[in-house]
Amino acid sequence: MRYSEYMQTAQLSVALPSVRHGREIVLLADLESHESGFGFVDAEHLLLAAVTLCAGMPRFRPVLDAHRITPDTVRSGIRAFVGAHTTCPGEHDRVACTPAAMRVLARAATIAGRSERIRPPHVVLAVL
Repeated sequence: MRYSEYMQTAQLSVALPSVRHGREIVLLADLESHESGFGFVDAEHLLLAAVTLCAGMPRFRPVLDAHRITPDTVRSGIRAFVGAHTTCPGEHDRVACTPAAMRVLARAATIAGRSERIRPPHVVLAVL
């Protein structure tokens, strides 16, 4: 089975309000996925969204700079890794996520803990 076929059959649909306070990350990942021609959010899109948001945080920017990580380097890595674009139909109040993206979000929620919302560094750690 090709990657694009796998993504079409393995997608999940996540209601935005159910994403425990990590909504901005998921929405940015969804935007990035659609702008690059994909109709689903995968772990790579979550990483790109988290790096984009961390780049604007004074505490995390030096770490990204030290490792030469920018949203553009992550974006070009996604293009090289994922390859051909696949679009999936979506609903306006839902985001289509792959099982890998759901695992990243679940791990990020675990890292964040029960009392804290999911933040970009939690997503970066979950992907790593």
